[in-house]
Amino acid sequence: MQTIKLFFQTMPFKQRVALLLLICVLIGSILFVHFNHSFYEQDIAQIIKSTTKSTTYTEDMFQNEDVLVSQLLIAELKNGDHKGERIELHNDYSYSQAFDQKYEIGTEVFVRLSDNPKDPLTGIIDGVKRDKYLMMIAWILVLVLLAVGKKQGFFSIISLIINIGILT
Repeated sequence: MQTIKLFFQTMPFKQRVALLLLICVLIGSILFVHFNHSFYEQDIAQIIKSTTKSTTYTEDMFQNEDVLVSQLLIAELKNGDHKGERIELHNDYSYSQAFDQKYEIGTEVFVRLSDNPKDPLTGIIDGVKRDKYLMMIAWILVLVLLAVGKKQGFFSIISLIINIGILT
């Protein structure tokens, strides 16, 4: 703690303000991405229970062995008309996970609700909500550019932001 205090005391005022602003923006953006469900039009659900329904052992014509697993997932909707309600989802994946994936408790997924209004609510998984991970990787890039490049790294970030703005 003493070294951090000494580090801040020896730092010029403008750098201290810039560092605190960067930390606030970093924390704010990560918190925003974790709680931005209401900004999505597509329904988002968080897996709260996962059970294995069946396991099947398979072998293809090249004698490659794999295991197919069927999951029953219970998730809580985070946005939309049914916010807070539980939804039943089904997922099939193989141990190799070449074309599919296993969903764990806590995973947030995009879902398409079934048109059949029955109890319990059912749906289909469209994909994983990955914006949290993308934001963390973007911040790691920014912090590495600033740590290694200092002023030049800052200008690289500004250049990147301008190029993204122009090209989109």
